[in-house]
Amino acid sequence: MKRTAILAAAAAVLFAALSAHGAELIGEAKAKEIALKHAGVEPHTARFTKTEFDREHGRAEYELEFFAGSVEYDYEIDAESGEVCGFSHERRGGAPGEIGGPATIGEDEARRIALSRVRGATEGDVRKLRLENEDGRKIYQCEIFYGGREYEFEIDAGSGEVLKLEADR
Repeated sequence: MKRTAILAAAAAVLFAALSAHGAELIGEAKAKEIALKHAGVEPHTARFTKTEFDREHGRAEYELEFFAGSVEYDYEIDAESGEVCGFSHERRGGAPGEIGGPATIGEDEARRIALSRVRGATEGDVRKLRLENEDGRKIYQCEIFYGGREYEFEIDAGSGEVLKLEADR
């Protein structure tokens, strides 16, 4: 009898704690709104393909994946604070840049393009910038460390278009 009462009390405390914790979550709709705003995508142009609640690195997160046009976006949103914990975007398909030809934008322009996407970062935050040939396409690989995050870019050397952007803590 005493054991049943203790178990019931423990279950009630656990349920109350979980309920209180659940009340603090921002919800899927707000997580989607935050991701769309951060990506600069209008809600009517986005098609969500994944919305998942998960616990990563000891925190509750919403993992979101959506497409707008030919660009795929992936986001990790803190389920309690609404902070963007990680994100990436990558063009799928579309017209490739100049195949195998010379780069038409230089390193300085590639650096400027990457820095323009990381508000507050300076040239001193750029840790890597190199021109590579990926599948016959000239691509600048760029890494920026700023504000406790690592940003990785792929920039088309022919057009200056950002093909891929990832940010992680």
